[in-house]
Amino acid sequence: DEPEPRPRTIKPAPPGGVRQLSLGDAQSCALGHDGLVRCWGHTAALAGRETPPPQTVDVDLKKYGATPHVVPAPANVTQIAQHRLASCTVDAEHRLRCSRVVGHGADLQAVYEPWLELPDVRQVLVGAEFACALRLDGSAWCWGANRFEQLGYTTKGDASDVPALTRAHVQRLALGLEHACALIGEPERTHLECWGRN
Repeated sequence: DEPEPRPRTIKPAPPGGVRQLSLGDAQSCALGHDGLVRCWGHTAALAGRETPPPQTVDVDLKKYGATPHVVPAPANVTQIAQHRLASCTVDAEHRLRCSRVVGHGADLQAVYEPWLELPDVRQVLVGAEFACALRLDGSAWCWGANRFEQLGYTTKGDASDVPALTRAHVQRLALGLEHACALIGEPERTHLECWGRN
């Protein structure tokens, strides 16, 4: 029998504690109260960058492993979201920045580039190969893969690198690997809509 996994403390912990966690399929990241983003595991997908491409990030698991490492991120980050080959940040001015891995170089180095920016963002969520942003006006915008109509606004299979309006009057938004759900309407009268893979 295999031993049951046990929770353990990740060290070193950010000074002042953790503000937010973002868990991917093979890596995890934490936004500390000190404003820094730290990741551990397979860190091919890291926080959004301000510098132009190409950038290389060492993804050697012997180097990163279970030890958190500070990764490059824009200033004044208030939220992080990442999964697999894409990662996003939102800053204090509600500006969204996302980056994505575009290939691998020598020694398993992930080569990735800035992907997109979007203003007036309240929340960002990242699925397996798609992402959505909830904006300050209550509109939800999605982009990325669409094999299961997870973008919610185009024909199945039509992927898009450009964010487009998916739903309006959104109170809350949640993403799974290949589906999304939104609570839509006024606070006193809402309904739930879901789209993507069942």
